[in-house]
Amino acid sequence: MNKNIKKVATVILATNVLASTVLTTLPIGTHAAETPVSVASPIVNPIDATSTQITGKADPNATSIKVELHNLNQSVYATYEYTNINADGTFSISTHNLNLVAGKSVFISQIVNGVESPVTKTAVRYPKLQINETTVTTSTKSITVNNPSLYIVETLRIF
Repeated sequence: MNKNIKKVATVILATNVLASTVLTTLPIGTHAAETPVSVASPIVNPIDATSTQITGKADPNATSIKVELHNLNQSVYATYEYTNINADGTFSISTHNLNLVAGKSVFISQIVNGVESPVTKTAVRYPKLQINETTVTTSTKSITVNNPSLYIVETLRIF
């Protein structure tokens, strides 16, 4: 019986030495592989310069929506974070303080479990034109032609 105990003790000692040798040869900071967490970009509906809301759909688990506005040189001049997201992931953000400018872009991302998604870059569109026989109207201005039969319009360009 003494021989069996010695054999078991030798096996345990050999196992411990082998295990400690493997552990001591691993580089510092090595641990089990981590699965990187990725978050999809939110879906953002088209935005006009006269829009009163920015709407779209985020992950239902999103905790906030981040909106960045950029200058002409693409540097960030304003960042806003909104936490009012519906249970189905839809969101609606007031544009009251955003000063949307046609031709510029709005960058929107979402935060899910502390991880920020890539941005959705959405260009701010010019207001839609409504044209009838005598009037051209946008959401902010209207031009009326008194005698349309005197004018021939070949191309309408908006700058």
